[in-house]
Amino acid sequence: MAKIFKQNDCNQCKKRIEVFKVLREQDWKLIEETRYEVLYHAGETIFKQGTSFTHSVCILEGLVKVYIESENRKKFILSMMRPGDMIGSPGMFIDNRHYFSAVAVEDTLACHVERRVIEEVIKSNNLFAVEMLKRAHMRDVNNFQKFESLTQKQMPGRVAEVILYLFRAVYKSNPLILTITRQDIADMASITKEGTIRVLKDFKDAGLITLNGNELKILNEKALESISDVG
Repeated sequence: MAKIFKQNDCNQCKKRIEVFKVLREQDWKLIEETRYEVLYHAGETIFKQGTSFTHSVCILEGLVKVYIESENRKKFILSMMRPGDMIGSPGMFIDNRHYFSAVAVEDTLACHVERRVIEEVIKSNNLFAVEMLKRAHMRDVNNFQKFESLTQKQMPGRVAEVILYLFRAVYKSNPLILTITRQDIADMASITKEGTIRVLKDFKDAGLITLNGNELKILNEKALESISDVG
């Protein structure tokens, strides 16, 4: 069960959350008044697709998967959020709804900032508004690239792309000590779990990776890049 508390102060996030670097003292004071922290255990839902968007969530510790879910409950993971990332919603100025779900992959400490406070700061701080636009545009670009990958790449290309993403953007180490499941990898590549396991075995047999339990080591990064590029 998630625990709610308030142990840090906003000064600790001035360096952690990139978009917050342009905030003024009055902005910080406004945020500090109503924010709170929640410790989520691995597997707990931070918010659900379709629910009301009441707070932006800043990740302080841990790892979070952000995904969309279809009517048949099939999931597609859009991204993995790390410490320093902020999760908002494209519904902020539309209908105040979440258009994706967020679930803790690891035990995660998150700071919740009221949506109305973020809106007030956007309206009064032009630099912050520009930074938020940059974040939204970057999210759009990343999503466009993902959808392009889904339409043009075969299973090996998709899985290779996911491995490189986990290496370069999420775990940032080699070997990777995976805290996500094979199903999560499948949901990132938008293929079946069985197909993912088969491709990982093919990569292992070809000497591109080693895979022992939750430890994945990249042996031939250039070959994985080539497979990802060719698709």
